[in-house]
Amino acid sequence: MASHTLQVFASNAAGEEDDAPAPIPTFDAVLFSDSDPSVLAPVLESRGAQDVVIMDDRDIGGGLTLRFELPDLGRIDAISDVADVRWLEPVPETVDDGPARQPGTVTTFHALDGEGQVLGLIDNGKPDLRHCFFQDPEAPGPDHRKVLQVRNAVGTPPSDHATFAAGCAVGDDAHRPGASPDRGIAWAAKLVSGNRLDLKTTTLFAELTQARDAGARVHNNSYHSKPQGSGNPAIYEERSRYVDEFTWVNEEHLVVASSGNSGEEQGPPGTAKNALCVSCAAVDPGDAVGDGNPGPTADGRRKPELMGVACHVRSAVNGALCETTEAAACASSYATPRVAAAALIARQYFVEGYHPSGAKQAGDALVPSSALLKAVLLNAAASTGGPRDYPNDAEGWGVLDVAALLPLGEHARNSWVSDVRNGVGLVTGEKRVHELIVAEAGIPVKVTLVWTDPPGASGADDPVVNDLDLVVTAPDDSVYLGNVLSGGASVEGGAADRINSTEMVLHPSPIVGRWTIEVYARRVTESFGRQGFALVVTGGLTKA
Repeated sequence: MASHTLQVFASNAAGEEDDAPAPIPTFDAVLFSDSDPSVLAPVLESRGAQDVVIMDDRDIGGGLTLRFELPDLGRIDAISDVADVRWLEPVPETVDDGPARQPGTVTTFHALDGEGQVLGLIDNGKPDLRHCFFQDPEAPGPDHRKVLQVRNAVGTPPSDHATFAAGCAVGDDAHRPGASPDRGIAWAAKLVSGNRLDLKTTTLFAELTQARDAGARVHNNSYHSKPQGSGNPAIYEERSRYVDEFTWVNEEHLVVASSGNSGEEQGPPGTAKNALCVSCAAVDPGDAVGDGNPGPTADGRRKPELMGVACHVRSAVNGALCETTEAAACASSYATPRVAAAALIARQYFVEGYHPSGAKQAGDALVPSSALLKAVLLNAAASTGGPRDYPNDAEGWGVLDVAALLPLGEHARNSWVSDVRNGVGLVTGEKRVHELIVAEAGIPVKVTLVWTDPPGASGADDPVVNDLDLVVTAPDDSVYLGNVLSGGASVEGGAADRINSTEMVLHPSPIVGRWTIEVYARRVTESFGRQGFALVVTGGLTKA
């Protein structure tokens, strides 16, 4: 299902005279692997595409793409709405069939651009505020166009890494708002900047709290520590506990963090229970992971959980007025802010009332919990189809499929969510039961349960505090437990997951009829009160 709209900025190619005729924009429409290109090519032509070329690499382990010219950019929405279009991106004129860069513009969803949202970024310094992506005459604060706060107690100069990462997420050219082809995914969002070098004299909990007080609700951390020592699985220690403590107390805050660079090892903050740990998906289909370290953690939890696309992306250059550059390789450091930006878009979707109708309705406004944002992102993850089992400790739940992230318009009925806060959550032995009607057998049913677990004890061999179970019953009385999968699909039997605070049931060929979804509280520690949770269900559901 396609739900993304691409906005483009047309400019002359390098070296052309100003009065030279502008080239016709060229695009790639990436299709789902089971699509029929011979059927879809005429559909795109009927919506304004010209010179459609089918590029089918499925027989060598690749994907399926339609490349086309589009003289009228006003028709881009019509093409992005074609149900089989999974991903849509511009093709730079000077780029051949090598790995194409993937600019942030590909994930602009029908005017969802991050407006009103704030990203908290902790990096190895501050971004270069002189760059046009962050530039403003005002000092950082409430009146600044882009930056609400800069925390830099150690006084380090602007950082290359921080500038590039911030640009990937929220960068936007002050001279042409929303039009730079290299702008951030959530380009209309604002930024709160912190310096991880300040953590020598303060705690991560304090840094996250300062970002919260400045307005941030999603927090990006493109770094990790290694208290367990090189080459060893990540232990649950203080920085992990800080993340879990902060997110338990502040239910609306999602912490997104990197799994580290390949060849290193994982560590906090990404290995905290409630953090969303991100690796980078590869361009080469021969290896699904472009950058990032495999898990599990020392106590057996699945990390990373998600992969984002960040190979050869372009973003802001430190020390330049408005220059952007292409990252030389795949980087989990840049996949992380792109996933965090997608979380900002998802938050805007709920806050502006797009759910459940698929259209903006002020009366449907919902302030989502971090559990709901994490569940939405993970529910939109797609298997890479590689040789590993799904899910696995290298790829997690797969690569973020932007087309499945936020069902809009006619596709809204394919998504159902429940967001239960801790104050009205479950105690030990309680359960919540929901019944949904599946009306279409051809659309996979995917059920994702996420809860924000209370902080465990630093150094604990088993840091899990509360334990919920996901139980899904099909119309034929087949019973599926969360995280019991084989060959990428849920199977009957098995044992309930006692470790992870994300559980999923995936049925690729569901039976039409009434499905029962049960969340059961196997253990809720009394000292923490009740346990909230979020459910996201996608499939061929009825509007009811």
